[in-house]
Amino acid sequence: MARELGRRGIDGPVHLVGLSLGGWVVLEMAALGPAAGGPAASVTAFAPAGLWRDGATIPLEREEVLLHHVLAVVDPFVPLLARLRFVRQLGLRKNVAHPERASRAQFTAAARALRQARGYGACDRAACDDRFDRGGWIERDVPVTVAFGDADRTLPPDSSQERSLLPAHADWVVVADCGHAMTWDQPDTCVELIRATTARAG
Repeated sequence: MARELGRRGIDGPVHLVGLSLGGWVVLEMAALGPAAGGPAASVTAFAPAGLWRDGATIPLEREEVLLHHVLAVVDPFVPLLARLRFVRQLGLRKNVAHPERASRAQFTAAARALRQARGYGACDRAACDDRFDRGGWIERDVPVTVAFGDADRTLPPDSSQERSLLPAHADWVVVADCGHAMTWDQPDTCVELIRATTARAG
């Protein structure tokens, strides 16, 4: 990400926003400061991975890894399968609070994105063996908002939401009626949080 910012001539400060693994990435970028393309202007992390509690066992997402291989076989039929409501609910139940609200197009796009994600299993294994531990490196003048859905079944509070790993000045927000894929369940709230966080950066 830092190299891509440099390639585009963006040398900071930048407003960083990420979801899940992307939430972890933007926290790490903010902790790196100038080494990540310039100091962060603000950080908004939605359901970030990497906030594992001490002693928690972080299971590999074996279902998703298996699904990745299955999708390679059934890909031509995904648009047809997406017409079936129970298939959409089954495929999205872990990530969204209301899978029944997902459109056929959303389901198809998500399924194909997962199929095309190279290195998914390797990334999952690496993430489960590490955690974000550089919260103290983020400057106090960088606004940080971390938000989780109240129905996050992918990164639940008892194992994956350790606040002490974040900088002391971080705002912690719990979004109601929301699963892990927060931008699907509560897009307007996510936009509001981004705007509020960037506004604090002046």
